[in-house]
Amino acid sequence: MEDKVKRIKIFVLALSLALTIGLVGFGIRIKNLNADMFDKTETINSLAEEIGALRAENNYLNENLNAVNSTFIDLLNHTIKEKEKIENEMGQLMEIKTNLINSINQKDTAIQHLQEKNSQLEQTAKLEQVQNSDSLLNILILGEKDGLTDTIMLAVINKTNNSILLINIPRDLYFNGRKINSIYNSYGIEKLRQDIYQITNIYPEKYIVFSLDTFIKAVDILGGIDLYVRKAIYDEAYPAGNNGYMIYSISEGSHHLNGEEALKYVRSRKSTSDYDRSSRQQQVLQAVRVKLKTLDILSDLNKASELFTTIISNLNTNIDFFEALKYYEEYQNFVIKSGNVLSPENVLIATTSLDGQFILLPKNNDFYLIKYQISELIKK
Repeated sequence: MEDKVKRIKIFVLALSLALTIGLVGFGIRIKNLNADMFDKTETINSLAEEIGALRAENNYLNENLNAVNSTFIDLLNHTIKEKEKIENEMGQLMEIKTNLINSINQKDTAIQHLQEKNSQLEQTAKLEQVQNSDSLLNILILGEKDGLTDTIMLAVINKTNNSILLINIPRDLYFNGRKINSIYNSYGIEKLRQDIYQITNIYPEKYIVFSLDTFIKAVDILGGIDLYVRKAIYDEAYPAGNNGYMIYSISEGSHHLNGEEALKYVRSRKSTSDYDRSSRQQQVLQAVRVKLKTLDILSDLNKASELFTTIISNLNTNIDFFEALKYYEEYQNFVIKSGNVLSPENVLIATTSLDGQFILLPKNNDFYLIKYQISELIKK
């Protein structure tokens, strides 16, 4: 029993000791935990202070950043406005520059035009001296049919070099809104003379307007003419009257032509060109002159009177009988310069009018070219 009690006491003592040791250890542990908690609390407080400082610094930085952003935006907007202002000013300067350049170009062009005009006036003055010299006698020769003057020829008699220059002006030449072959019938000979002067710078003091019938009678009175056909002609559409047509042909070589045949020779154009026809007209005129010399017309006044009377009956001219005899006597031995036709081969271009008509105009629409061309022909 005593042993049992003793063991119990020992057990109680051991248990008490164990509890005491456990409590002591637990107390130490609690102390350590308290110390650790204190340290962590200190650390947390320190971190909290640092976080607060960082927040304050971050707020400061945000405020500064917002201020910088605001300043940057203000600067950017100002820069954009300044750029737009500069661009507007640059645009205005470029416009001013362009206007100045255009103004300078316009002045340069005006100066150039004035120089060209001055040069042209100087050249025109020279042309006036050449083409309206007292040594020249200008005669306008017109062949009229059905109200149109399809033969328009200038005979420039040059008393200085003893020559007669024949120049054909094509009927399709367009001047002041119309073909020149319609001017005589619509406005009369004086208007045509003035227009010929405007075109050529040659004023025809004398004029001869003959009909086709007059031409036939004149050639027949002379007994026909002799000439050499340089190029054979085959025309299937030669006018035969009543809006009909016939075939006209003639071979290359020497021919004797009566009035009717001579007329066909100068009128045919369907198989050739108006320019060829103009050359043939000049050739026939020269053949008539040769025939007059052969007949010695001045020695037979009756023949001369018959010829002139026949012609004058259907002729519109300001040359009287005695003037005609005088001209023939003075100029019968002058050299005839034929083959001169205004054409696209020299100063003209072929085109169409607004209503679709075939017309001829001087190149670059510059009638000075025609005047210059004729002046050069006169000086040769």
